[in-house]
Amino acid sequence: MKTFINVIAYISIISLTLLTSFCTTDNSEKKILPEYELVVEDTISIDYIGNLSVVDYQQESSKYLAVDKSKGNQVILVFNEKNEILSNFDNLNAGNNSFKGSLNSISFSKNKNEFLILSDAGLYSYDSTWQIKLFHKNPNSQPKFLNPYFSIEHFDYKDKVFFISSYNFDDVNFNYLQKEFFQEIQNLTLIDTTSGTFDTFVHFEQNSPYLSKSRLLPPYITHFSFNHKHSNLNVLYSQDPTIYQYQFNGKEFIHINSYKLNLDEFKLNEGNYENDDYDAFKTAMDSRINRMVSIEDKTYITYLKAMNQSKFESLGIDYGDSEEYNQFIFSNYVEAISIFQNGKKISRDITLPDYLTGPHVVIGPNKLLMAVPKFKYESSKEVFYIINVLPKL
Repeated sequence: MKTFINVIAYISIISLTLLTSFCTTDNSEKKILPEYELVVEDTISIDYIGNLSVVDYQQESSKYLAVDKSKGNQVILVFNEKNEILSNFDNLNAGNNSFKGSLNSISFSKNKNEFLILSDAGLYSYDSTWQIKLFHKNPNSQPKFLNPYFSIEHFDYKDKVFFISSYNFDDVNFNYLQKEFFQEIQNLTLIDTTSGTFDTFVHFEQNSPYLSKSRLLPPYITHFSFNHKHSNLNVLYSQDPTIYQYQFNGKEFIHINSYKLNLDEFKLNEGNYENDDYDAFKTAMDSRINRMVSIEDKTYITYLKAMNQSKFESLGIDYGDSEEYNQFIFSNYVEAISIFQNGKKISRDITLPDYLTGPHVVIGPNKLLMAVPKFKYESSKEVFYIINVLPKL
């Protein structure tokens, strides 16, 4: 039986997204929205034993970039849809080409067959043979908040190149059990490769539930994406189904709008957040946003459906790290996907089958890469599914 820590780690899933604007869907619209379904097109089976998290996809070459979480994020793989491992980088044995400190973010570079890595030490640029080409040193202290799914956004603005990550070194009181934490924290870092600065930015807006005076929300994950067409940054947090949109003016991001998302079965039990405190064993049964991925005008948001606490309590099981509690969590862990196009919800939410989780990345407007949930199924290989998202006939 896996421990409760495994459950919390798995629940705290994120991903990268690209959003422009979002609008709510009222009950009448919800009733007439069409149904979509997930259809398996193909399987990728990698002859590798570990715990791979796919973090980026290169459309031109159909290559996938993944990190092995079971190896302390020190091993990085590139593989293709022919089940071939094309590249394997082991940071512990890379000598002078190793990155220093913990891995925070990684992606394919805009230059083909090259890579970007952000660690405690700074921003590295690697060539196709994993030789360091450039290094931008982080002039600040060690980061305190990390991105567990290793995504990084890079964009050009006039003659400068910027990078965005949830890498955070802000010198605040990092005690998320106190409301002051949410008032002080800056959730992202902007890296200016011209000036060499690493600046934290994006705080919780005034209407954020994380700033509520009547309740304290649990630790969260920051989902973010940069819209290259409009120079907009879109930010979303685990327990708040709201897109916060920011406009880049060349120096900083200015908050310009917020958009509430109508997720069919997203629910927080208010009774779990009373008296300026929360019970982690109770809030693990609440909804939370696990991933967002996007391509062109299509965006997919994956979230955990709220579990039935009344049913749990009727079983006479105590909240705590017990075999009975963990079994209830595992057997009632169900995710759903909500689909948006041009900022508007286009279908009823799709309940994921038991053997799928994700998506890790978007392959095309109607095609996703999904995986087998490791906490439910064991395998001697790393297995991923190419999924088509289609209107239900």
